[in-house]
Amino acid sequence: MSVIGSPESDDPRYARNPVVVIEVLSESIRRIDQTEKRQGYFHLPSLKVLLLVDSESCHVVVHRRQPDEGFRSEDYQDRSQVIELPEIEASLALADLYEDTAV
Repeated sequence: MSVIGSPESDDPRYARNPVVVIEVLSESIRRIDQTEKRQGYFHLPSLKVLLLVDSESCHVVVHRRQPDEGFRSEDYQDRSQVIELPEIEASLALADLYEDTAV
């Protein structure tokens, strides 16, 4: 899932200039999402936030672009936590994200 900065495609699953990208990790693709794909996202100039959402436990890692062009990681593991996303004027409660899951 991506939140796009400017829509440039008719395909709603693809964005050329994503501001926020959310990757849901599963056992079969976890390694690729956390390594090669993550590094590829970091090279997108438009990307401000990358969220890696674990599908097997309540755990979200947020990589947020810093002014020095690096990324800082934030770790969320409690359903009472809320991820603030001022980059898109939104927030994401872990309780809502994991509402209908057994994790």
